[in-house]
Amino acid sequence: MREGSNIKSVLTELHKLWVKEGPKNPTCSENDMYNFISHERYMWSIDIDGKTYKKPLLLTDCIKFLPKNFTRLTAAYQAPSGNIVLFAGNMSYMITYPRLTLVSTWPRPYTDLGLLDANAKINTVLNTNKGRIFIIYNDNFVNEIDDCSMNIVKFYHIDMIFPEIPHSVSSAFRYIDSNLYFISKNRIYRFNEFTKTVTASGNLGIISITCPGEGLMMQLRDLLSRFVRINARETSKREEEE
Repeated sequence: MREGSNIKSVLTELHKLWVKEGPKNPTCSENDMYNFISHERYMWSIDIDGKTYKKPLLLTDCIKFLPKNFTRLTAAYQAPSGNIVLFAGNMSYMITYPRLTLVSTWPRPYTDLGLLDANAKINTVLNTNKGRIFIIYNDNFVNEIDDCSMNIVKFYHIDMIFPEIPHSVSSAFRYIDSNLYFISKNRIYRFNEFTKTVTASGNLGIISITCPGEGLMMQLRDLLSRFVRINARETSKREEEE
């Protein structure tokens, strides 16, 4: 099958995952309450009700100061100030929201935040109900960031601060039910930060999200991966022809 037909097929399948009643003209600046999901160089905004999905945005179209070799966001969180901190390519960026402008004195390398490993693999970043901000990196380690100084002030092993949570966490978030959720190897763990216990584990059903088949997020990830691979091949082919 021709590459153009493959792309058309992938986009058709992606369209089936979007809610038709969603906004038709996505923009980089949002004034309402949204969750954001990023995959490689793309981002989706999801209405806080979890039912309205916008079409994907190319992150470099919204965030102009990302490096030319940008391929994916490693992690991101919204600070109590309202600013958003992004991690990508061993650099951290603080941006205003919703204007998405870079704050002065940023970007900064990881070492400026106090990370001891300049090439640390950031697993995820999490801000909790208590207002604490944690960076989970190199699978097993947790650092706490002071939001005022933007420096790391405490160092932990993951077992100390989040007991019962497995190593190699790939994502974490605070949900509207006041629990913290950790994702590791396609399994999600509900964690009560006040009792420091895992209260449930399983698939997305533990937060009352029921996805058909493979699951909406898995379908979205797989389809987007196909789209990115096809687009990269076509770009490479055009460059060779030129």
